[in-house]
Amino acid sequence: MNKASYRRVFYSVKEKGNWACVHPCTPTELQSPEQLLTWAKTHQHVTAFIADTGQQAEGPIYHIRWFSPTQEIQLCGHATLAAADIVLTHLHPAANQVTFHYAHDMLHVTQLKTQLYIMRINNIKLYPAPRPYELKRLLNVPLGRIMETQAEDGYYVIQLPNRAHVADFTLPAKQYSAFTKRALIVTSRDILSVNDIYFRYFAPQYGAPEDPATGSAAPVLSAFWHVRTSEVYTCRQLSAEGGIYQLYWDNDHTHIVTLVGE
Repeated sequence: MNKASYRRVFYSVKEKGNWACVHPCTPTELQSPEQLLTWAKTHQHVTAFIADTGQQAEGPIYHIRWFSPTQEIQLCGHATLAAADIVLTHLHPAANQVTFHYAHDMLHVTQLKTQLYIMRINNIKLYPAPRPYELKRLLNVPLGRIMETQAEDGYYVIQLPNRAHVADFTLPAKQYSAFTKRALIVTSRDILSVNDIYFRYFAPQYGAPEDPATGSAAPVLSAFWHVRTSEVYTCRQLSAEGGIYQLYWDNDHTHIVTLVGE
């Protein structure tokens, strides 16, 4: 395989999903953010840099870091799934599960069948956001609930009235970036389709105002909508490209089921 490879994640017949680059490297190279950023600048999409630890549990164990073309990213779900496809298809084809360690936590990805994966990500807690009226004036939308994660997780989550409001939402990126460095998720659900979750994801501080398909939003959406353990939900990202995945929840983890392809 080539040094760096691309994979598409969170796609379907209708949704284009999101592309990520996967770049295997040595443990020493993974400890050099300057070198990783230099490599990441040569790619159009987010790059997952992975290094084999040489250890095995239920499957191979890798260290992982994520970089946009401009800076390091705290967590990137779709690039992790892209990396899992590289590991389980090319680097460890006899395995069907891989564990990725990153700065603060770990992610587990299991291959269910060819191109179909499930990623397990730890749940997070949400709290009522301070200054909700300032956000309302800034974004100029009819706001419902406004929640936030802990500072290290870095999200605001805002409920909009319905799918149309989510699809039509426009982020004033310059003003929002001056207001906060948190990423923003806007979301809604429809009465007639209660297991569909609609959302969009914005992180202008990473150089691209809107992310087309975002896996790290899944545990945030699970907590925001209080999803039930007995049910499967379909998350539909209403970006221009479109993204889709299914999720279910237990007391400790959110599980994301999606396609990964070349």
